[in-house]
Amino acid sequence: MNKGTGIIAGVLVSSVLFGGTSVQAATKNKAINYTVTSELQTLNQATAADTVSESILYSTGQGLYRMNGKSKVVLADAKSVDISKDGKTYTFHLKSGLQYSNGTKVTAQDYVYGFQQTLTPKNQSTAASSVLDIVGAADFYNGKTTDFSTVGVKALDSKTVQIKLTVANPDLPKILTGSGFYPENKAFIDSTDGKYGSTAATSLSNGPYILKDFNGSSTTFKLVKNPNYVDAAKVKTPQVNYTVVKDNTTGYNLFQSGKVDYTTLNATQVKSLKKSKEYRADKTEYTTYMQFNLKRSVLNNKKIRQAMEIGVNKKELANDVLTGSSTPATTFAPANIQTDHKSGKDFSKAYQTTYNQYNAKKAAKLFAAGMKEEGKQTATVTILAADTSEAKDVSVYLKAQLEKNLKGLTVNIKNVPKPTLIADMRAGNFDIVYIGWEGDASGVMSYEQVFTSDGIFSFGNYKSATYDALIKKAKTTDATKEKERVADLGKADQMLQKDAALAPLGYTTTSALLSKQVKNLQINAYGDVDFMHAVKK
Repeated sequence: MNKGTGIIAGVLVSSVLFGGTSVQAATKNKAINYTVTSELQTLNQATAADTVSESILYSTGQGLYRMNGKSKVVLADAKSVDISKDGKTYTFHLKSGLQYSNGTKVTAQDYVYGFQQTLTPKNQSTAASSVLDIVGAADFYNGKTTDFSTVGVKALDSKTVQIKLTVANPDLPKILTGSGFYPENKAFIDSTDGKYGSTAATSLSNGPYILKDFNGSSTTFKLVKNPNYVDAAKVKTPQVNYTVVKDNTTGYNLFQSGKVDYTTLNATQVKSLKKSKEYRADKTEYTTYMQFNLKRSVLNNKKIRQAMEIGVNKKELANDVLTGSSTPATTFAPANIQTDHKSGKDFSKAYQTTYNQYNAKKAAKLFAAGMKEEGKQTATVTILAADTSEAKDVSVYLKAQLEKNLKGLTVNIKNVPKPTLIADMRAGNFDIVYIGWEGDASGVMSYEQVFTSDGIFSFGNYKSATYDALIKKAKTTDATKEKERVADLGKADQMLQKDAALAPLGYTTTSALLSKQVKNLQINAYGDVDFMHAVKK
């Protein structure tokens, strides 16, 4: 997913928990204590599928381009790029002195191998679908060939990477900021015996920081400055201490006691702390939703799914349950990332439909009709959700709404740690899952392409030839026709709503407290935290 399975947050603890303050002693800037609401799962760029892993990878690595803290795309490992007149060939020239944290040189061949790992089907990379317009990439990704030399990613020499596309894609620079397109050192990966990225010892960094004290399940770990980073002189914060804190009350207490510098807030806390000078609200491009598994219970019936989609009061959910951290969703792709060129409206307004608007009476009728078609009077479904405070609150609300508005429906709740949640999703072991998706810098496409029939993250088994054709048209025939491309994607989003493949719930804003001692901490629209320019005195 791109980023897709959680809201980025962080926890901070005193330096004592991390074995001393030697890094702090060497600089006038102090370590920042940060919190996250779920576990770090992996630093394997090709398999990372959650927001915490993606956020840490942003700090430990970088690609040809980088998305800075202000959400601006800038060159990173590349010092320059030549783009052909037809927009189909990008030739990148790497900076001199690029190294990994172990002192090994970063080469163009490492970039080719990084792309290969992301496009290898067994890795189920959330980033792969974004670059299938590279020559030969679709055939390699779909298993039609195992010869990566047929793919249009080449090392012309040790410092030159060339990418050839089947069709011009002006979004490519944005896409290449993602961790799925970082360089990967094959010799190091092979030395980890299949455990690459699972611990600090089996991870390798080419970015501002190095992961330390992570054994694969640690709830505390840290990032320390990478002395071999090409721009190490620009890194101001020497160390970041992380703690996993799933409960907002615990996080707030740690913040109040000065043990953490950043903690996220729940709805109740937002109401009382919104006027605090340490309060901040960071807009994200994260959509929360219910995904239905069409192979479970009565969810193969479209009328029943449609009933569930409009049977939840999204405005009440946003205002009363997620106060300050969500606005009601009208489309799957979030608000404020794309303007519809035909209407001049925001994408989320131009392509909203009544299929996703709360209507309790209509929901009841649709559910009754669907149950009649199924020959049943009652049904039971289970909502799978994470074990964070926010996910627990939302799943309780969803249960109450669905049972109230859909007579005969019983809803159970299963809250699990994020790694278990993702494993259950991949295995199709759920009826309904409350989850979120945060696309990448390519915008609306990174949301809509998720649900194609061959999309590896369409866990609910939704398939539509018409939907597939719209996405294909947006990627090929209309790829360089912005007005038509956006319209294709808008029609695709409307199909998701009409078919009730999912039920969009909210667009997320992360509400948090940040210590007044920390200055210039930037969090971009994708939840990536720029620590290197932050300062704590």
